[in-house]
Amino acid sequence: MGERYILFVSVMLQTGRSSLLLLFALGMATLWGQPAGTQSVPYHSQWYSQHPGYRLASDEAEAEVYRYMLDQADSPGETRSDLLVIPVVVHIMHLPEDSVPAPRSSNLPDAQIQAGLDWLNDALRNRGPYAGGPFHTNAGIPSTDLEIEFCLAQTDPNGNPTNGIVRMPTPLSNLVREDPCPGDPNEAQDHCLRAASFWDSHRYMNIWLVNNICDESGGQCDMDGYSLMVGSHGQLYDGPVLKSGLWGTNPADQARLMRHVGHYLNLFDTYFQPLGPSSACLNNSCLMEGDRVCDTPPDAGPGVADCNSASPTLNSCTSDMQDTSAINPFRYRDVQDIYENFMDGGDGSCKNTFTPMQKMRVRWALENPRRSLLESGACVPIRTNIALNPLENGASLRCDARTAPQFYAKNMGNVPVTSFTVRYAFNHGFASLQTWNGNLVSGDSVLVSLPEEQLVPGAHLLQAALTDVNGEGPDDEGRDDHLMQSYFWLPSPVVVDSASHCVDMEAGSLPDGWQLGDPDRALGLDITSYARCPDRGSKVLRYNTSGLWDNGNGPAIAEDGTRDYLISPVFDLRVYTEAELSFDLAYMAAVTGRDLILRVYLGQSCNRGLIPIYEKRRNALQTTAGPADTTLSGWEPGGCDDWRTEILNLDAYTGGEVFFIFELEIEDGYSQNLYLDNICLQAGGACTIPTHIPTQPGLYTADNMCTDPEGWTHFWKSADMAPQTESALLLFSLRDPSGEVVLAPAEVQMRLTAEFGRGGHDLTTTAPYVCNPKGWYVSGRSLYVAPQAQPGDSILVRFYFDETDVMDMVAAVPEGAPSAEDLVLFRLQAGLNPDPATGHTGIEADWFHELRHDSLPGPYSWQSEPRPFGYAATLSVPELGGLGLGSGGAGLRMGATYPVPITLAARQDLAQVRLNWECAREWGTEAYDIFRAGVDQNFSLIGTVPAAGRADDSLSYAFADSAPLPGTNYYKVVLRHRQPWDVTSDTAAVAYDPIRVVGVHPNPSRDWLRVRVQVEEPEEVYFGLFTGGRQEMLRDRWVQEGDAVHPVQIEALPPGIYFYNVTYSGGSYWGKLVKTDW
Repeated sequence: MGERYILFVSVMLQTGRSSLLLLFALGMATLWGQPAGTQSVPYHSQWYSQHPGYRLASDEAEAEVYRYMLDQADSPGETRSDLLVIPVVVHIMHLPEDSVPAPRSSNLPDAQIQAGLDWLNDALRNRGPYAGGPFHTNAGIPSTDLEIEFCLAQTDPNGNPTNGIVRMPTPLSNLVREDPCPGDPNEAQDHCLRAASFWDSHRYMNIWLVNNICDESGGQCDMDGYSLMVGSHGQLYDGPVLKSGLWGTNPADQARLMRHVGHYLNLFDTYFQPLGPSSACLNNSCLMEGDRVCDTPPDAGPGVADCNSASPTLNSCTSDMQDTSAINPFRYRDVQDIYENFMDGGDGSCKNTFTPMQKMRVRWALENPRRSLLESGACVPIRTNIALNPLENGASLRCDARTAPQFYAKNMGNVPVTSFTVRYAFNHGFASLQTWNGNLVSGDSVLVSLPEEQLVPGAHLLQAALTDVNGEGPDDEGRDDHLMQSYFWLPSPVVVDSASHCVDMEAGSLPDGWQLGDPDRALGLDITSYARCPDRGSKVLRYNTSGLWDNGNGPAIAEDGTRDYLISPVFDLRVYTEAELSFDLAYMAAVTGRDLILRVYLGQSCNRGLIPIYEKRRNALQTTAGPADTTLSGWEPGGCDDWRTEILNLDAYTGGEVFFIFELEIEDGYSQNLYLDNICLQAGGACTIPTHIPTQPGLYTADNMCTDPEGWTHFWKSADMAPQTESALLLFSLRDPSGEVVLAPAEVQMRLTAEFGRGGHDLTTTAPYVCNPKGWYVSGRSLYVAPQAQPGDSILVRFYFDETDVMDMVAAVPEGAPSAEDLVLFRLQAGLNPDPATGHTGIEADWFHELRHDSLPGPYSWQSEPRPFGYAATLSVPELGGLGLGSGGAGLRMGATYPVPITLAARQDLAQVRLNWECAREWGTEAYDIFRAGVDQNFSLIGTVPAAGRADDSLSYAFADSAPLPGTNYYKVVLRHRQPWDVTSDTAAVAYDPIRVVGVHPNPSRDWLRVRVQVEEPEEVYFGLFTGGRQEMLRDRWVQEGDAVHPVQIEALPPGIYFYNVTYSGGSYWGKLVKTDW
């Protein structure tokens, strides 16, 4: 084995990198891929054998570092003067019950996180508790300063200030790494843990802390941690997962974690056994076997030497001298294991050493595959940073020819911004400057408006760039300083019947209603002759990138972000339920890393944004692969094999009018030509609505819509849409003569709750709201509609329900079946939702409007019509928003009313009056105010008890009046809500008798006390005397009836302050006593 590898190395040195990689692809697959009985790095070995991408990246890294180590063989002790700093984010994945950070919990405090990081830095720098070393081994290799440090990140991936610590409660804190995720059997718990809290691993070293680690059910548990090596760089699985109980506790425990951090830094264990135990001491080539570091001698396993002995020794291998090359420092003598090395397992108190060649491997990894960590800048707090953000995501439609472009500017730095300047241009025209002045504190945003622009029909492009902040020039973070926003104005659109519509370019011009958008005012899309594929006819649409850049001297580099558009007419899909858009495409990517992007947007109205339905770039977009050195000369598809047909399903967008915008963007400077042809829209199907409605608890979202011949647009959920049902379910219908309502299927939802199961097999009351003056009882069926545009006139809407909704009301109202006045439809104001399952707080009477039957007066009338599934309630409303069906989670619910007051109880308790009351459920409660009156019934406030705010279960409250009035006291409790209305309890009366505990006299006292107590029935009375620390000094017990005085001797007690207690069936009474010696 050893001679074969030496031969491979010789070939590699003669032939260069390709053979080197072949060596590692062949040799390392043998070393790492076999399922050995006990592997030194089992997690790495497992990933290496199961994930080709990780295996290839690891092979490449090992090949390169091997070459580097050979090049450095003449100077193994070389020192470096530059310090490499790595930004770290620590994800504290703690148990849900450990909600408050505390030592010795799974949720460690910030100070302990910093302490652990400081010890890691001490280990890397050979200082502090790890200074010097190794102290006991005779290898003669000194510990070295790696000149590497970690810092807690100062900026997060979005540029916001951070302390580099993220906290997340999760049951995965007790991690079983290889077991399936709860709720996702296709993913391992390791994947779900990392995905739950992850920052870009190109820019940050992610460290996850968990409470406990097991490899699999029934396997090894209480593991210190695990990590992959540099082959994982930039991936979700990149970064160590460590046991929180070892972090920041002491230097020895942190040294145990340093080993797994070392794997991240590209170090193997010193006892790495690529072929299992049989390869433990192989040393034919110290750069190819074991840990692939020559100045750590061969090692058969984790060090177990007693570090506390006078001269601990451990030598597990006698093969130190097998490699006779000059790179092996042990070629002349056999030495002890360096069990004090951080990459050796065992007792953490022994660890203090990294070697010079380990330093080479680590620094090579950071300066090559992990270099992006050093360039991220995340360790430096961002002082000034203004981020430019679009007002709308994606392209924007405009209803007016004049538009004032707007965007948001957010202060992402840590100092106030008093001014910033933006350079902007519209349609690549003349650049202008806009300066904002004010005071923008960290974290705040401001809406910036630019001067109005006059739009012509078609596409327009706004480009903006930040040029100055606070008069100091560009800010500290340039990645978010640029903005690009597309605008479209489509006046008087051409409406095309959509049963079948195709554009094949054969006429040499676009059909009526189609138009090209060229906001950069350069040659982009054109129709050109093409004869290499008969299926494409004689003409195609070309994105002419060569023509775009030809300035008379041949092709030139285009400005990044160049965009051009193809805009369709409006297609009428109101009477169809099925539709698809197809187009033929030909493209070959030009140069590695240069991207052309094709996007397709669907539009429904100028009142709402465009919906992205297609996006592909570079490799995913290209239809044929070209050579690596593809030139910028105008590429043309060579034949039919260079074309592909794309098909987009549009069933979800039927039932209304739609149009399409094809957007082509050059992202990175230059690209090859792209060709389009045969753009077709096919529609069909009839508007057949489902005959069932939801009957089981759940949230149902529409995914289909269609318009019937009578003009009703129906919204329903298909059977296979989650939650899956046996048949499609009808949710909502509307008829809008104005045709101005914009409502997509996903904007219609129906929720059914079954919290108590009253009134039928599927529905329930979500009340009683005992602390609500109206006492609303609401069924479990709720409709929520969020239209993007309101109607121009009154419209009809239909809400569907069944017999179980009525049965809910019958069960909910204690006095029997609801009358016609009690059974109502509730209108919920936009954004206010009383369903406790959704987490909203507060119930305000004005949030509801009762929509009566047609036989009763009301703001709206409604009619109930029988259906096979139950009933359809048809309402005429002036606008969807006015009905409460607007955006923000609003809708309709079935319900009935029954007032339920707060009940209050009062009783005397010794010298106090104690009040008790209950509230079954609470939403938006703020406090309970307690009022008292005497016989004059003049109530005044005597105290306040904070309310729970929200509670789904019954809560009990109490208040003690310590100074009641002689005679009869009257009490009432007023519940204050966060909204401006109150609830008042019934009045409770109690006759107060002040002679219950007469007193303890004299006070102060020297030797004797007289304790006077009054009770009504014969019973035991207990007396105790205590120090301030509640130490009992004496105790007495009397049996009495009526009024009695009891002597208590205290002469033997030292002078001081004491507390006495009198306890009997009526309660417990405390007081203070001063004991004197005079």
